[in-house]
Parts: sequence; structure tokens; C-alpha cells
Amino acid sequence: MITTEEIRSLLQAGETEKAYQEAETLLASNPEDAESRKIMAACIKEKSGQAAKAGDINGVTDQINRLAELRLEEIGEAELNNRLAWDIRALVLTLTDQKKFDAGELDSLFDALTGIAFLKPHRYYSILLDSLMRVRDEEDNVWDVFAEVLDWWGPEFFLPEDFKKMRQTNGSMQPSLAERAYTLAVKSILLAAERGVAAPEDIERLVSELDTLLNTHPEFQYTLYHKILLLKALGNMEETIETARNFIKANQQYAWAWSKLGEVLEEDPIRLACYCRALLCKSSQESQIKVRRPLIDMLYEAGEYPAAKREILEVQKYYEAKGRDLPERISELIAMPWFEETEAAETNVPFYHSHVEPTRDFLFGGVPETAILINKLNTQKQTAAYITEDQRRGFFPAKRMNVPLVENAVYKVRFAQEPDGKTPSHILTIRPVEDLSEYEGKLLRHLRAEINIRPGQTFTFVDGIYIDGTLVQNLTPGTMADIVAVAYYNIKKSEWGWRAISVEPDFNY
Repeated sequence: MITTEEIRSLLQAGETEKAYQEAETLLASNPEDAESRKIMAACIKEKSGQAAKAGDINGVTDQINRLAELRLEEIGEAELNNRLAWDIRALVLTLTDQKKFDAGELDSLFDALTGIAFLKPHRYYSILLDSLMRVRDEEDNVWDVFAEVLDWWGPEFFLPEDFKKMRQTNGSMQPSLAERAYTLAVKSILLAAERGVAAPEDIERLVSELDTLLNTHPEFQYTLYHKILLLKALGNMEETIETARNFIKANQQYAWAWSKLGEVLEEDPIRLACYCRALLCKSSQESQIKVRRPLIDMLYEAGEYPAAKREILEVQKYYEAKGRDLPERISELIAMPWFEETEAAETNVPFYHSHVEPTRDFLFGGVPETAILINKLNTQKQTAAYITEDQRRGFFPAKRMNVPLVENAVYKVRFAQEPDGKTPSHILTIRPVEDLSEYEGKLLRHLRAEINIRPGQTFTFVDGIYIDGTLVQNLTPGTMADIVAVAYYNIKKSEWGWRAISVEPDFNY
């Protein structure tokens, strides 16, 4: 009977089929012999490699199943199984070139791999995962079972180097294998969810893994964003919003983060604000174009034609400079009558600034709002003094506020820190209050009363409200009037009181 060395010589001579047949005969004569199993594995590996280079996925699958039958792990040769990684890599590269991915064949390949006892962790085992990450479905989307593939492969088997970025041949840095694997897992399970074939418990398990990743590898850029997408797919909107807020707090200086947030949020005002905020951040032209395209549709739908045309012209200029055809949607908009009839805005920067306020509300939505009354504007120092509804005092810089500031008006603000009255307050958000009824008796008072002031008096009090004489100098004593007063702090007496800001005679009395 032929020996293992003779079979090995046949392999080296390129007589793969003959070597394979002889190895099968040798193994059949003694199925438990370690050397026979090892030479059979070598023949299987050779045939698997040939099938891989030819793009024969079924041929590779058959050989993987055959290799599993050898149970190499029983003879301490599990590492031989790991060499399959190179065949999988060659197969995927060939199928990518041929664009011949078939869902049924891919499922069979994956089933075959699950029968192999790989040695792990191992460099080749990581190469196997990297190869499977390159698989696409028939529509060139991410393989929709990749989340299941990663779960089978076992994230606990990543090597330390799998968490490190890799320098590519062009000098740029590629995200680590682990980060890319989780990115694909999220994309694949979301794709499966869209098709109605993702179990909620599988999504929840992936969310749990991302939570672990946030603690162990906070340097990964997209983990929080991916968690947002998964929570949204689960319909857990409360946690989705809170996670999105944490994500943007950590990345608020980056255009890509605001752009991604705009893709997640569904309400138009906040989506529009996110895109405007993104375009106010420093970023590459290519990144800006990715933001401008969805923004253009929003501007067009909202009837903001001058702003929409300016964005289209920017996109058009970029594509012409690159020598590329315009996206179909942009061409459609240019062909419409409104485009010719509209004069483009000279710049959209003022538009961006005027529409970003919802991003501030979103960013600091977890910080409670406090009502304040601005009681003094110092135009020289550009500061605003205020009192709060719970009787605290403070001041803040009045520059660059997104709303006009008016004395004796009520605003809702979010403080970065609680006001101490000694140092300038940092205002995170500010908005005017339209319905003042809630603050009656706290910041404002409205009173209808008789005004009695004697000649020569410079002030008077009505029901505890201080009224300066200049407000009533044209009123005769006994006149019934409508009084509007605001809360104020009497520094000399160290006590709170009320000060009239308006006294209007009631001539119908």
C-alpha cells in the first residue's frame, strides 16, 4: 500500500487528484491513524485551494465538510484547520471580482465552517474573520448574516493586535479588525431587521456587546452611533435619544457626527439643524457634499429655494471639478422651473446659524431649564443681569446669544453650572417665554388698582409694588390703572420685592 510520503510526493508533483484518491484509500484502511488523517488533510487543503482560486464555492464547501470529518483536533492538529483561512480569503476575493455571491451557497459555506474545530485565538483565525467580512450579498450589500457569523466566531477570540489600527499601503490608517467587524455586524443585523428576519434578542445581545466595547475600547469612534441605530431598530426611542445625546456630546466638534445624527433623527427641525451644524464645522469638501445632498431635498421641500439653489451650485461645482456626473436627484432638481427662476443665496452661512438652535436643545436636553427675568442689560460691558424664578441672581455675557435680549423679559435657560451670583454664568441654551402665566407671582405681577400719589412724591407703593414717580407723573390721584411689575432685589434692605415697569390708566373705569 502507498505510504504517506509517496502521497506527499504526488502533491508536490501537482498530481492532486491521484494523491487525493490514494489518501482516501489509505485512510479507509486505518481511519484512526494520525498520519493518514494528516496527509488526507493536506490533500483536502490542496483541492480546497484550487476550488477557491476558481471561485467554486460549492467545491470549497465540500472540502470543508470533508476536513471536519477528520476531527484533527483529536490528534492535536487543530492548527491544520486554521489554514483554511487562506482558502476562504482566496475564494472571497475571486467571488468579489466575479460578483457571483449566492445567498444559498454562502449559507452552505457558513454551515460547513461551523463544523470545523479551529484553534483559537490564532492569527489565521483572525484572517478567517477578516475574509468573511468581505462577503457581500447578491445586491452588493453587507452579508445579512454577518452578525451571526461574528457571534459564532466569538468576539472573545480577538487577539490584542486585532484592536489596533492598521496602516495601509497608501499610508492612511484603517480601523482595527475588531472595530470593522462590529461595524459590519451592526449593518448586517439592521439589514436583516429591515427584511424582517432579525430576532429582537439578537439585536439586544449585540447592544450588550457594544456596551462592553464602550468600556474596554472607548477609542472606537462609532460604537455609540451603532448603539443608537440598534436601539432605534428595537423601537426603544427614549434610550435612543439619550444615547444619541451622549454620542453628540462626545463628538460635537465633528461634522460627520452631526451628519450621522441627522440621519438618525426623524423630526425635520432637528434634522435640518444637524445638517446646518455639520456644515458649520471644519471638514473636507467630500464630507460637506455628503451633508449637502440630503440637506438640498429638505430645503427644496420646505420652499427654501435660494438656500437650496446655493447648495446645489456647491455640489455641482464639486462634481465638475472631479470630472464626475451629477447624482440623478441633483440633475432632476436643476431641470425644474424653480431652479432657473430662483436667485441663489450668496452664502448659506447665515441660514445655518439661524437654524442650529434645535441642536443646542438636543445636546443639552438632559439639563433642566430654568426661568429667568433679565432685569438689566449693560450695553457697554455687554452683559445681562438676571434673577431666577427661585430668587437667585446672576449675570452672563450678552454677546453671541441666538435670541434678542430685552430688559424685563422672561427667558428659559440652561445653565452649565448653578449660578453663584459672583462669576459670569455659562448659558447653554436660551429661548424667550411666550406664555407668562406660569410665572405670575414669581417673576411678574399684574395688578389693577387705584393710584394715589401726592404732589412732590417721587415714588409710591401699591399693594407692595414699588412705583417710580416717573411712571405716574401724568396721572391724577385716584386714577384706576393696570400695573405690570417684576420681581427685584433691594440690595440696601437685602430683601425681595416688586417693581412696576408699566402703569397704564384704565379710562373705562
